[in-house]
Amino acid sequence: MLLTNQMLNYFVQNPVLINQLQTGKDLLFLIITAVVLYYLIYGSICNFPHSEKVLQLHETLLRQIEHKILTEQPLEAEILPHLTAQLVSTLGYASALIGITESDGSVSLRASAGVFAVSQNRLEIRWDDTPLGQGAFGQCIRTKKSQVYNIQGNPRFCAWSSIFEKVNIHSVIALPLKIQDQPIGALVLFSQQSNFFNSSRISHLEHFAFQVAIAYTTVQIKARLERYHLLYEHSKDIILFSHTDGRIIDANRAAILAYGYSKEELLSIRIHDLRSPATLSIIQAQLQLASSEGILFETIHRRKDQTSFPVEVNSLGASLNDVPILLSIVRDTTERIKVQAALQQSEVRYREMFENMSNAVTVYEVINSGKGFIFKEFNRAAEKIEKISRESVLGKSPLDVFPNLKEFGLIDVFSRVWQTGKPESFPSSFYQDHRIMGWRNYYIYKLNTGEIVTIYEDVTAQKQAEESVWLEKERAQVTLHSIGDAVITTDVLGNIDYLNPVAQKLTGWSAAAANGLPLLTVFNILNDITNEIPENPVEKCLRTNCSVKGADHTRLIHRSGDSIEIENSAAPICDRDGKTIGAILVFRDVSDRENLVRQLSHQAHHDALTGLPNRLLFNDRLTQALAYARRNTLVIGILFLDLDHFKLINDTLGHNVGDLLLQAVSERLRRHLREGDTIARQGGDEFLILLPDLKHRVNAAAIAQKILHSFLDSFILEQHEVSVTSSVGISLYPSDGDTLETLVKHADAAMYKAKELGRNNYQFYSPELT
Repeated sequence: MLLTNQMLNYFVQNPVLINQLQTGKDLLFLIITAVVLYYLIYGSICNFPHSEKVLQLHETLLRQIEHKILTEQPLEAEILPHLTAQLVSTLGYASALIGITESDGSVSLRASAGVFAVSQNRLEIRWDDTPLGQGAFGQCIRTKKSQVYNIQGNPRFCAWSSIFEKVNIHSVIALPLKIQDQPIGALVLFSQQSNFFNSSRISHLEHFAFQVAIAYTTVQIKARLERYHLLYEHSKDIILFSHTDGRIIDANRAAILAYGYSKEELLSIRIHDLRSPATLSIIQAQLQLASSEGILFETIHRRKDQTSFPVEVNSLGASLNDVPILLSIVRDTTERIKVQAALQQSEVRYREMFENMSNAVTVYEVINSGKGFIFKEFNRAAEKIEKISRESVLGKSPLDVFPNLKEFGLIDVFSRVWQTGKPESFPSSFYQDHRIMGWRNYYIYKLNTGEIVTIYEDVTAQKQAEESVWLEKERAQVTLHSIGDAVITTDVLGNIDYLNPVAQKLTGWSAAAANGLPLLTVFNILNDITNEIPENPVEKCLRTNCSVKGADHTRLIHRSGDSIEIENSAAPICDRDGKTIGAILVFRDVSDRENLVRQLSHQAHHDALTGLPNRLLFNDRLTQALAYARRNTLVIGILFLDLDHFKLINDTLGHNVGDLLLQAVSERLRRHLREGDTIARQGGDEFLILLPDLKHRVNAAAIAQKILHSFLDSFILEQHEVSVTSSVGISLYPSDGDTLETLVKHADAAMYKAKELGRNNYQFYSPELT
């Protein structure tokens, strides 16, 4: 027994054995592992003092597990569920669970059987220090040891006492599943007997835990190998393995595509054959350097067709089975060289733009940890505005050129932008020293290089024009009285101080009555969809100090109680110093426009004669139903209905009666369908019916029969008693197709089959119909 435990521990924790799966022999190693495990575990079980019958049961279970491992069946889909099911059905445990720990302290159940596999008896367990983590599973994970408990009266199991009492559970064992001595989960077994888990049972169950842990280790390593293989084969870079003399051992798909050789051809040549003749003189030295310390260099490689392309080679020495080799990663630098050329062209363009900008641009190098700045760039516009040459500026501190700049406040802004990385606008300010004076408007930001850039303009002329602009604002008041939009202005608190005539008309409030009231008292709005009060646009624009667009679907309630749909926007009102002094709200009546939009939308999606959804709307709903059904594994039915001998009715009684019949049929069909079903007019006397959320095909048949039965009563149309029957074809998702076009096509084919069988019946689609 001790020897068996040591060997199993050796397998799970020994990296050399684990490494066998990484050398291309994983399948053979898996088979050998399964066989060895079987005989180790079976041999040790046979030493237990159990009855011959129990040992035979163990032997059978282990053989089944061995078979599933050897046939590479999925671990969590096949092996673990089989193991838990057999532990319950064959070995008599009340329930068996296998859980894996999650990082948040929860437990993910990967397999379960017995009483706790039933949904109403499902156990919620954790492995952390919460109450749900105090049971056998949590203790097992935290202590890394098997845990055995009698449950009755044990305070550890208070959280589950009602469930345990319900299913008569008296004892439990939790066995850790370990990888390299770290528990990843546990196997938990429950018994309806107290003191059931004696030392013999514990010993052989620990072998089962080893078996599961080994399976998990194998799965993880195989997944890692697959990732390495994907990385190697799907890398865009060329990867070459070669001997130190240049003979190629292996090459990835990117190498085959880049050089134009087949893999067999690549493995028959040397690195030398891929190099441009002009570079062969130094290749031996490069191979030696790569072997000893690694090398990164650029060179020219040749394809099979003798065309050349530039590459960057990163080559490093390695060892494979104690044989020195080279691993080389080769990157085609054709595009990079093009990009470098483009960058050079961009530099030229940048210099041209920099020198010809109408705004002044200066660039500063930062020194003394953001406390000092040195002129690095100074464009022609800056020379013109500041009346100084760049030669007199470059390399100097801005304080040497503009002595009053610190009091001006701009140096502090430079430091703040450098520290925070956030751009800032410096408001229009007046600067004056012994040499220049004028108004400047600055924008300051930080480059990725850490340099500070200022873009500014001389706004002296603008400042001189501000007085005339202010007068223009006064003239705007006259305009507000004559425009077609409603306008309300407020103070900084959102209280109304002005309504133009259109606003008075739309709100029902006079300017005098509304003056001083909070905006929403007069501008009474609701969301047309949710019936909730939208955010106050004026309050938002005052808070953000920027223009805002009002919420969509806004309805304005008139003082009389009537309402209209509106569009609205708000913007802050600022004085000449830029200080916000209020807000302006502009809105207009869009009721007619919205009604027209709704009418056009309805017409676009509904049949003009019957009012039913048209094929466009039907397709949209079927597309949504298919997406929902795929996510939730549901059945969908499509009914294709055609009126029998409709043309005869049209020809004998006239098209007007035919139209009335289509309308009456549409209404009758609507009454006989379920809520959530969709009926659409396909065209002529054809109708499509969508039946989502079907549990079985018989549900579709029942609805079809109900529809056929509804036609037993005749229709009274313009004093004509008209009797008509219908033929119905049925297709089902997913059995008859998984696309919109296929399902409708197959329902149509089934409908024609119903016609062939004498009409007035329904038929399901079958493959022979197409």
